[in-house]
Amino acid sequence: MAEQKDTGFKITDRRKFNADGSPREGAEEQAVPAPSESPTESAAAASNVISFPNEQQKPAASGPAQAPNAPRETTTASPASAEASPAQNVAHQQAERAYDQHRGPTPADMPEASFVGLLNMLALECELALGLIARPGEEAPDVNLEVARHLIDTLGMLKNKTRENLNAQEQNLLDEILAYLRMQFVQVSRGR
Repeated sequence: MAEQKDTGFKITDRRKFNADGSPREGAEEQAVPAPSESPTESAAAASNVISFPNEQQKPAASGPAQAPNAPRETTTASPASAEASPAQNVAHQQAERAYDQHRGPTPADMPEASFVGLLNMLALECELALGLIARPGEEAPDVNLEVARHLIDTLGMLKNKTRENLNAQEQNLLDEILAYLRMQFVQVSRGR
């Protein structure tokens, strides 16, 4: 056999169970050390994070914060890495508490955040991109089929991702919006 070169990597099997389902010997629960940040670093990190109510019930993977103009890296997360670590969950909860303390009351002229509101906002943007409605003060609406296609695809992605998680009103509205916008897209693209 050929000699193996030492690469500096060590492989450790940390599985807690054998293939037959029995617990492995020496597989104790390992505690995750809490991040050692000063209070000012923690507050600064929390102020850069947007969190939504009830987010702690559905933990999501969170990457490092990026500057607004920094290039984004595209990575494909494996199912195992989709769960947040306990340290990330604590950071998510801290960010949610900080946001709740600083967000203040909702202005009277702003609607409450909802899935229906999101659908309506995306549909309106798509209608603007298709030139179906004009912005106030514009003579002729501009048509941008690429933006319209992206918004329609985004709504389609939402339909797939929220399958069996919507109530009847939300599902019907999403189906109607998608059908309407797809037909409008076809008509506008034929007219060019």
